[in-house]
Amino acid sequence: MNHSALPTAPRLVPAATSAGRATSRAVAVLGVTLLLGACATGPQTERSSSAAEQMAETHFAAGRFADAAAACAPAFQHGGTTACQAVTARVRMLEDRVSEAIPLITAWLKARPADREARQLLAEAHYRQGRGDLAAPHYQALDRGSVAKKLESLGASMYRIAEPGITVTLPFLQTDPLPMVDLIVNGERGSFILDTGGAELILDPGFAKRVGAVEFGPDTGTFAGGQRAAIQHGAVRTVGLGAQRLDNVPVLLLDTAKFALVAGGRPVAGVLGTLILYRFTATIDYPGARLVLAPRAVPDPGGGLSLPLWMAGDHFLITPGRFNDAPETMLFLDTGLAGPAFAVPESELANANIRKSTEGHEGVSGAGRITVHPLAPTRVALGPLATPGLTGLAGAFPPPLEHRFGFRIGGLVSHGLLRPYRVTLDFGRMRLGIQPPGSAVRDVN
Repeated sequence: MNHSALPTAPRLVPAATSAGRATSRAVAVLGVTLLLGACATGPQTERSSSAAEQMAETHFAAGRFADAAAACAPAFQHGGTTACQAVTARVRMLEDRVSEAIPLITAWLKARPADREARQLLAEAHYRQGRGDLAAPHYQALDRGSVAKKLESLGASMYRIAEPGITVTLPFLQTDPLPMVDLIVNGERGSFILDTGGAELILDPGFAKRVGAVEFGPDTGTFAGGQRAAIQHGAVRTVGLGAQRLDNVPVLLLDTAKFALVAGGRPVAGVLGTLILYRFTATIDYPGARLVLAPRAVPDPGGGLSLPLWMAGDHFLITPGRFNDAPETMLFLDTGLAGPAFAVPESELANANIRKSTEGHEGVSGAGRITVHPLAPTRVALGPLATPGLTGLAGAFPPPLEHRFGFRIGGLVSHGLLRPYRVTLDFGRMRLGIQPPGSAVRDVN
């Protein structure tokens, strides 16, 4: 895919791990963070001129999203400028207030028909609503014909939930080095790695053939380390999630044999990513070894921290955090990095005074082999939850992601940090719940 999906970082499995504290030698493994589509960097709309517009854009670039929208609010008393429509639309999409974003993006695109960012956002908005019929023409206009054909075929009922009122629990087949669950795709069972760094459901081509997935053509994905590889777009009739079922599900086809080292000897049928979890209130319960999918109307039950959660692009889950004593930055919640707790771009090494080993190790991303460098033990904080002594990687963070969305993403956090907790993705309220055993709920704005 060209721009819309970014596979997660290369999954690296250290020789021994315990909640992100890995021993020295590392051997290969996994990467599904995939960047699809045109590799634009940040918002493409021309710079604004008024003081309010400039203030809004400054707030947005600094990750102060609510302040960015507030700075533009007075402009809407007079109809709103295109620059303020653009800034506010970006914020509403991050907040997943899609129905509010669509009129803003539509007005922005009407004023600037050639603006590819506006068209991409409108395509993503319709996709989130399950409206493949409305998203398809915009992907076609972005020269993403395979995506357009896939979504057009799925029509107005993508990701249809068969049993809207029920909560289901999928037991983990394993928790380490990465969780795996069983799904039923077109009636056939397969074992899937759980990875919020992934977007659409990924199927191994062999499994896809067995279940009769329909294929719609190739695309190119940019993976960890800037590597590129071919993928295929497809669709399946049904995905069974325990007693729950989704109908009309878009998928990607990618060889998953390379991920066998994290599967405990099981064949890997594919990767369960964010765009299925997004249909529910999803709890990755590491201590309980289970994935719980509740209706969106069911809130996070609490019992720990409640942090802000934003969704950038088609699936990138973002929350604020910091490394050591560096300034707060936005972090990508990517659960599919096996072993290490985090990965950072080169720029964050200096910001957070993190030492990088000169000794490189070989990892495997979705596109092939990549060299990564272990990092010195680091304190990683999500809100007030700070964990010292965690190991991380340089070379695993996808370089195009750092400035992809017009604000800086200073790293990703993964399995080694999250492993002790019950992690809830409350998409209805856009909150990230992190619940240690026996803790009381604490809301952090």
